Amino acid sequence: MARPVLIAIFFSTLAAGCGGDDAAIPGGGDTDVDTDADTDVDADTDADTDGDTDTSTDCGPGEVRCADGCFDLSSDNRHCGACDSDCGEAGVCNAGICDCPDGAVLCGDGCYDLSSSNTHCGNCDTSCGKGGSCVAGACECGPGTVDCGADGCFDLSSSTSHCGNCDTNCADGATCEAGICIGGAGCGGGETDCDFGDGLDCVDTSSDEDHCGDCFDNCGGDEFCIDGGCDQFYDGGCDACPCGDCVGDFSRCCDTDGGVICIDSDACP
Repeated sequence: MARPVLIAIFFSTLAAGCGGDDAAIPGGGDTDVDTDADTDVDADTDADTDGDTDTSTDCGPGEVRCADGCFDLSSDNRHCGACDSDCGEAGVCNAGICDCPDGAVLCGDGCYDLSSSNTHCGNCDTSCGKGGSCVAGACECGPGTVDCGADGCFDLSSSTSHCGNCDTNCADGATCEAGICIGGAGCGGGETDCDFGDGLDCVDTSSDEDHCGDCFDNCGGDEFCIDGGCDQFYDGGCDACPCGDCVGDFSRCCDTDGGVICIDSDACP
């Protein structure tokens, strides 16, 4: 019976020794966890570093990131000295400053040859518009278009910004048909929004004495607005037309709500 007892004691001692090793494992486990945690933190740091590189250091040496890419602001003609500084069609960027060659002028948006630039023709502010071309500093309009001064050349029969004449801008959503503004959320056909500051203010500039031909162009007290022009008149001394008092330039006699008038015009109001 002594041998089985000894074997039992041996295995009991062996188990106790293994338990001692197990007691040391938590310490070793802490080391493994700490090491993993450190590795995770390092990985996060690497990711942040990569992110910074992608957003701030991806341009080449001497370049700056603008909204449309990376550029050397000291020499790039379209980004000269600053991201939004364009030297124009004739300028050259030199050390971050736009230099204009002989024959070109520095305008607010770059250098231009005012004798031939369609967008800066004759001066920095005149654009020849759609259909126009700049020849010797003057806008020449193509077939079917009219020179509207600084605005450029336009087809007055279809241009919503110059409909019927150079000064009529159709309301939002309207179209210009045969020189008349049609539809839209604004004024009706033949009317202009003169914008008195209190919403939509539609007037017929062909007959409105306070806005004759254009907004705020007033006729005098002795004038009627006819076809967009102020025509002078005087009171006739007659009860009805024809009237012998209407002579010379005022030979046209017109019956009006205010009585008979003699007017210097081709038509009556």
